[in-house]
Amino acid sequence: MRANQSSGTITPPVIPTGKEIYDSIMRGIELELLSDNLPKLKEQYRNETPEEKQKRAVRYNKAFAEYDKQFVIYMAELHEKVMSFRKQAIIELESRDRNADQSKMDEMESFFSAA
Repeated sequence: MRANQSSGTITPPVIPTGKEIYDSIMRGIELELLSDNLPKLKEQYRNETPEEKQKRAVRYNKAFAEYDKQFVIYMAELHEKVMSFRKQAIIELESRDRNADQSKMDEMESFFSAA
């Protein structure tokens, strides 16, 4: 995502909360592990057998391993967005400085031309 320059200003990338990041990634992996579902799991599985509990643990471990992979990708993409914003901010500031300098030079030229 590139910074928005349509209005002459740039817009920083949206940085979601940790919970939003976690849920957005986990939503595509294992719905039971969404943050709102975590407090319900103990009650939901209160009657499961040790074998069922072991299978669920394996499933959750795989889900968290996949989450870790996707989180690394997500953070790399977010870092790229932030770096792009930084570059655009520098370009915008340099452009403003050049315009201000040019205005001052034009004023000085006008002053000397009128004299």
